[in-house]
Amino acid sequence: MMAVFQRLELSLLERLLGAVSGESALQLVSFVNQPSGLGHSIPDARMTGNFDYWFETKTVPNALHEPQIGEHYSNLRPGATEQRLFFVTPDPEPPALLDAYREDKRLL
Repeated sequence: MMAVFQRLELSLLERLLGAVSGESALQLVSFVNQPSGLGHSIPDARMTGNFDYWFETKTVPNALHEPQIGEHYSNLRPGATEQRLFFVTPDPEPPALLDAYREDKRLL
């Protein structure tokens, strides 16, 4: 999957992950011309990215299992808003194992 992501244009990847996460304004990287810095600082440009996305991919249905889900989930810091844990599976519906994490919108 990462081999595919690496070859996608950034704007397409933003749209794809934004659609999956339900965030229409998902922005992976920000490009700003002449941003205001501290004090009188006005640099020519700034490029920033502040996110941490984790992926687990399964190729057969019903392949997700505990404790793997919990182990992956432990990589997310409590309260961090720019983190996501994506589970990509061929399952037609979200696996019931994910119900325990339903309140945390960072898990997709």
